[in-house]
Amino acid sequence: MELARDFGFQVEERKFWVDELLEADEVFCTGTAVGISEVGSVTYKDQRVDFKTGTNTVTQKLYDFITGIQTGVLEDQKGWVVKID
Repeated sequence: MELARDFGFQVEERKFWVDELLEADEVFCTGTAVGISEVGSVTYKDQRVDFKTGTNTVTQKLYDFITGIQTGVLEDQKGWVVKID
């Protein structure tokens, strides 16, 4: 959420209606382990909705940034990475 805000996105954490989900252009899931996974499609009441995936997506931009920090390719300016000797 913090990175998304840093990239200029409006971020909110809340419950949402299925109708809102079905209208989305792009969907991803994330959790406390700092991973991010794109959602390719959702099926609800026999209606399948496909979402934008792959390159040139917000999901990919966030994934690349997070994994860049985790692997040391990008500088950790947030103090999230702890070096273990």
